[in-house]
Amino acid sequence: DGVFAETVPLTAVETFLCKPEIGSDDSGTPDSDPGRQLLRSALANTLFSSLTPAQLLATSHEFEDRAYRVGEGTLRVSFQSLSRFRAQFERYQHLADDTALDIHVYGRGNWEPPSIPGVSVHAVSDDEIERLWLLAFDGAGDDDQKCALVAEDRGDDRFRGFWTYDAAVVDEVMDELAAVDG
Repeated sequence: DGVFAETVPLTAVETFLCKPEIGSDDSGTPDSDPGRQLLRSALANTLFSSLTPAQLLATSHEFEDRAYRVGEGTLRVSFQSLSRFRAQFERYQHLADDTALDIHVYGRGNWEPPSIPGVSVHAVSDDEIERLWLLAFDGAGDDDQKCALVAEDRGDDRFRGFWTYDAAVVDEVMDELAAVDG
């Protein structure tokens, strides 16, 4: 609203960009560091021309943690291929076990994951979905909790895209992914 809100130290930005392993805990336990949340919030709706998979994974984990804290609503995630979901399988099992989230996972059908109650797996053959790293959370109807990440694979482990907390944009991403459900 035109009023100074906060500053983010340059070291925090450098750490995020140069040491993306911070916040990428694969234990399945939510990591909700307020500093990382502040940084991601400050950078929301910013278009990035080259993010690494590790940086996208850190952002994805923050959004998954948000969904975990809310504990309900719908979380839609595209892993490009279901074989990439394998590395996150335990994390999503934990999310499903501990929450009432309705979780939808998308990807090229090159692996059939074991069934997890609360997780719907959608094997897709849509070339566009296979090129995109997507994650969207509907905030359980609370616009202040909505978030989405959209990144296009540009090859050589480089992605171009954005993340957002804009409710209207999140709703669009959710609708696009829901249309894939069939």
